[in-house]
Amino acid sequence: METFNSVLLIDNNEVDSFINKRILEIYGVKKIISLKDQEEALIYLIRNNSLHHLILVDPYMAKNDVFDFIKQHQKATPNGLNKICLISALLNPEQINKAKEMNIETIEKPLTIEKISNLMP
Repeated sequence: METFNSVLLIDNNEVDSFINKRILEIYGVKKIISLKDQEEALIYLIRNNSLHHLILVDPYMAKNDVFDFIKQHQKATPNGLNKICLISALLNPEQINKAKEMNIETIEKPLTIEKISNLMP
């Protein structure tokens, strides 16, 4: 089974993060970095020049708009090597449309092995 080498999980809900990490581990992801907000994640990515094959981000964070985070990430890593996916229990149609315009995938919580498999190129 092919898997992502590395996943950056951005979610301020500790229970969701714990569950998602376990699902990713079961799927075979070896490196999982879990951060609580988009600002922290962007700093981490820039400071560490980090490449994650998949970034799962919950769009409902108090600090930043998720699409601002995505734009800042794309500026910082113009080569586009990271795949970004919004993950939430409730995505509104406006978010889904904007994500499609930006070529960002969306998945509904809870995360499952099947949903991760569908993200594979």
